[in-house]
Amino acid sequence: MFNLIVSVIAIALSAALAAASIYYGGSAFTNSTAKANVTTLVNQGQQIAGAGALYKVDNAGTPPASLADLTQPDNAAAGVVNYLQASPVAPAFAQGAWETNGAVAYVQIKPNAVNNLCAEVEKQNGSLVQNSAQPWSITEAAGRLNSASAQFACQGSDPAASYFSFKM
Repeated sequence: MFNLIVSVIAIALSAALAAASIYYGGSAFTNSTAKANVTTLVNQGQQIAGAGALYKVDNAGTPPASLADLTQPDNAAAGVVNYLQASPVAPAFAQGAWETNGAVAYVQIKPNAVNNLCAEVEKQNGSLVQNSAQPWSITEAAGRLNSASAQFACQGSDPAASYFSFKM
């Protein structure tokens, strides 16, 4: 009988601890997810920027016009060169694929992920986030990133057309 009472008390305490951790730890789980999502985007942006830097060295300073320039074989004098094995796969919270214009690499963010993701980007990059009524174009984002110390930023005030940009 004593073992039964101890077992019931242990189960009740475990349930209470689980409920408390979900209730009080919910924001910690949400914040961790946002940090992980930004880290994923930053890592993918770094891969593209590194490949773009190699491309520029091999092509007399000319930046890649698109990601296809980095993923398709280049018949260089020393042999075939692939700067990226494949274009990084955009995460589930992104919409579409990574693109580049030679100055920035960018990917569109799904509307339901914009607020949390851009708030975390703001924390990590030193507050270079666009919040005005006029969304930045990709060219404007490149100019703002080049003039700032930040390597990456969110852009666009409309959640349906917001992008994560990474300076190349």
